[in-house]
Amino acid sequence: MYLKNQNVTTNIPVILITKSSVIGICCFGYGGTFSAAPRKATWEQELNGNRKEIPSPLLKTKEEKEHLEKILHFQGYDTLDCHVITVFTNPELQIKGISTAHYCTKDTLMPLLVERPYSSDKGIDPQEVGNKLGTLQYQDETQKPKKKFG
Repeated sequence: MYLKNQNVTTNIPVILITKSSVIGICCFGYGGTFSAAPRKATWEQELNGNRKEIPSPLLKTKEEKEHLEKILHFQGYDTLDCHVITVFTNPELQIKGISTAHYCTKDTLMPLLVERPYSSDKGIDPQEVGNKLGTLQYQDETQKPKKKFG
């Protein structure tokens, strides 16, 4: 979901809203093996015998969280907790050098959402927040159109 408010934009594919939290989910479909460190700006990927460096997905997620927090602030939702979760969707991916405490997989996402205390009640109406954020959506013209199924 592309959100834009003032000069702040974010690209978080999925945003969940509870009575206390806004939870962004950033998905990455990388394959191969990564050598990485939590705060390192780039990760080294080895795939099919080739090596290359890519920007750190963890730092990308951190940046998206900072942008989402600013957007929530601009909209008057300073009391909402803001979380953005890094999710790797390729079951073949191997990551060396980083604990799974820093990310989850498509298989560990749902248990993580259930285990964490995202559902306390701060008196916020999730539908109202969703409607307000919905007015900030925009289409990034540089992105390829998504394939339609059906």
